[in-house]
Amino acid sequence: MDDMVLGLVQMQSTRGDIPGNLARINSFCQKAQAHGVDLLCFPELSVTGYHGAAQLAQPLSGFIPQSLSRMARRYGLSICAGFAETSAEDKPYLSQLLCTPEGQIFSYHKTHLGRRELESFAPGDVLPVFKTPKGKVGIALCLEAHYPEIASTLVLRGAEVLLYPFASPLAPRRRRESWSRTLSARAYDAGAYVGCCNALGPCGDRARFSGGAMVFDPRGQVLAESFGEEGELTVASLPGQPLNRLREKGMSSMKEPFFLAGRRPELYR
Repeated sequence: MDDMVLGLVQMQSTRGDIPGNLARINSFCQKAQAHGVDLLCFPELSVTGYHGAAQLAQPLSGFIPQSLSRMARRYGLSICAGFAETSAEDKPYLSQLLCTPEGQIFSYHKTHLGRRELESFAPGDVLPVFKTPKGKVGIALCLEAHYPEIASTLVLRGAEVLLYPFASPLAPRRRRESWSRTLSARAYDAGAYVGCCNALGPCGDRARFSGGAMVFDPRGQVLAESFGEEGELTVASLPGQPLNRLREKGMSSMKEPFFLAGRRPELYR
């Protein structure tokens, strides 16, 4: 992994207002470019808004992915943002796009859906790792932060940075407590950088998302965080050398072991 600058956005998305939400994303891309950001992550279903997103599903050739791809090329950074993606099933996928400055468009389909999400979305069945100019990225969404197997699988497939976009109504204090408990462990056990960000403000008839963003290093320590009441960009530098050294040493280091190198998968059945 090369040195990377990660940007995380807490942002309010207006339900169904795709042009308006894309305009907000574009504004944050401008700010991120000014801060030298290489990889910029937005919350779950950030382009469509969370509620009612399934009715706004598009294919990868649609307006949303193509618009984000143009932004990625224009600002010279990789953009990770959420939308509903059409599928061959009778329901769309709850997807997170990753658009690179070279024009590549990747998509992750959420594999572990919440009970209410299952009413509107089809689950994906692949845990892919995406290559960006500065490092390899794995994505998991919201509820999926509570599945350590996802983080382990993504890192064993080469991921160096794990992104967790959220759409959660937990109050900021509880949101920080939850992330500090779960995502610090994901970073430490898997030996990866972890970044998370949450939707902000009202979305739908009853929901209000609480915002927030945090970054953890491969030892589970907090590198940056923000829990403001407005839309905000959080930036953190992710040096490549410490992670590369951790992965190279494997389990040979007493002080900084890469735990996944010592796995015994023949026992995990």
